[in-house]
Amino acid sequence: MKKYMVDSNILIEYFKDIPEAVKIIETIREKNTNEYYITIDTLEEILYILVRHLSGKSYWELKNNPEIAKKYYKTIIPLIETIIKSSFEILPTTQKTYETFMKVCKKYGLLPKDALLLTLCIDNKINNIITFDTDFKNLDLKKIKIISSAEDIK
Repeated sequence: MKKYMVDSNILIEYFKDIPEAVKIIETIREKNTNEYYITIDTLEEILYILVRHLSGKSYWELKNNPEIAKKYYKTIIPLIETIIKSSFEILPTTQKTYETFMKVCKKYGLLPKDALLLTLCIDNKINNIITFDTDFKNLDLKKIKIISSAEDIK
C-alpha cells in the first residue's frame, strides 16, 4: 500500500472537467488499496476557487455578499463530500507540523500552502505528492516522488 498527498489543483481541475485530472481522480477511486490524503487547507482552497469560478465574483464581492457563496455551496459541497468521503482522509495538523513547517519554508522557499503539503508528507511518511504544480518538481526531494499523471499512480 502506498500513501499519496493530493494537491488542491488536482481536485479543482477535476471539478472543471480537465481530462488529466479526471483520469487521476478516477484512478484514485479505483485504486482504493492505497491511502490518499488532503489537508483542510486543500478543502478550503477547493471551495473558494470553485465558488469564485462558478459565480464569476471577486473575493470582495463574495466576502460582502455571503448569500452568493451559500447559493453555490448548495451545489458544490455535496459534490466535494461525495469524492472526499469515499477516497480521501484529511490529515490534521499538530505542534510538530508547525515545527516542520517552519523548517520547510526556510529550506525550500515554498509558498505556505505548498510548504504545508510537503510538511505533512514529511511528518506522516507520505512518499508521493500528486500535483500539477511545477514548484515541487524543481526541489531536490530524495524521498518524495512528484506525480502529475494517472499512469504514475500505482
